[in-house]
Formats: sequence, structure tokens, C-alpha cells
Amino acid sequence: MRLAFPCDEEYIQAEIKRLCDLFVPEFDPSEIEISIGKGKYSYAAIAFPGKKKLVIYPAYHYRYPDDFKSTLLHELGHFAFCDDPNHGPKFREYYELLLERQKGIDEKIVPENYEEFLYAKPVRKYKYKYSCCGENLFRKKRVSLACKCCGKNMSEEVIAK
Repeated sequence: MRLAFPCDEEYIQAEIKRLCDLFVPEFDPSEIEISIGKGKYSYAAIAFPGKKKLVIYPAYHYRYPDDFKSTLLHELGHFAFCDDPNHGPKFREYYELLLERQKGIDEKIVPENYEEFLYAKPVRKYKYKYSCCGENLFRKKRVSLACKCCGKNMSEEVIAK
């Protein structure tokens, strides 16, 4: 049985309001416009704080339904604390605040690992790893890649068959 993703804008808006009430009651999310994105299997969501718009990608959450609430809290950080799409020191402070408040909330939502809170899980199965000058790139198909740093061909390693 496949879990159905709650991809209705009204449901998502209500869930954001509920999560704000639990974790960041000082922020009012009512002005955030919610939309459902298409495609984008490698993105959970994208926040546009300047436009007060949030795009949720169901394709990602069909694969990882347990990440849905954490994704919403992550994106709320861009609206409530950072006002930009980057994950600088203010975003880390927001995460620490969520961790502290999670202690008093029975519903487990906030990941204990900051990296897990920052990034969506990979949804593609890569076969090849290319390395050079400390940089790693992953690809599904064999390609020839030049290093952006030194210009040499990156070394190739098969990571899956």
C-alpha cells in the first residue's frame, strides 16, 4: 500500500499553521502562498521569502513521506528567521531553537542531525563518482568531466552496478 501525500494547498497551509503554533508561535505564516510543484524529484520544497511563496514537491515526499513535517519546518526558517534561501548562521540558530523546543513536544519532527535538517535525501541512484582537487560529482551515466579547479579530467570511480 502506498501512502498518499497530502498535496492539497489548504492542508499544507493548515499543517504549517499547526507547526508554527507548536514550534515558532512568534511567527504568523498566514501570508505565505503555498503551491504544489511538478517534477523535481530531488527537491523537497523551495522557499521564496521575498515573494512570500513556498513550493512543495510531492514527487520527493512520495518517496520520503516521513520528511514532510521536517521539510515544512525547514522552509519556515527561511521565512521566519533568515529571509533568504541560504543556510547561514541565523539558520543554524533557528535549528537550535527548534531542537530546544522539540524537547517539550511529544510529536518527534526535528531531526537530531543538522545536515539531515538542511538537505533533502538523494532520490537518484548514481553509478559513477568523479573526483579531482577535493571535489566530488556524481552521475547516473558515464561522462567525461573536466575539473573546474585545474582543468584536468576528473578521475572516475564506479560506485554501483
